[in-house]
Amino acid sequence: MDIHFTTEIFKEGEQYVAHSRELDLSSCAPTETKARDNLIEAVRLFLAEAGKMGTLEQLLQEPGYVDRGSLRGLH
Repeated sequence: MDIHFTTEIFKEGEQYVAHSRELDLSSCAPTETKARDNLIEAVRLFLAEAGKMGTLEQLLQEPGYVDRGSLRGLH
C-alpha cells in the first residue's frame, strides 16, 4: 500500500519534530532526517495496527484518502 502524506518538519528546542497533518501523527529526534524516518515508521505501525483492528478504511477516509482496492487484507 502506498500512502502519500505531507511532512512538516520544524525545530522545537533541541529536537526536530516531523508532523503529518493528514494523519495527525508526529515524531521527534535530534536531526531532521531521523525525525522524518521516525515519522515514517510511526505511520507504518499506525496503519498496520488500524488494519488489524479493522478501522483502516474509515481512518483513511476521514482525511480524504480513496481506497483503490489495495487496502483489503492489510495486517
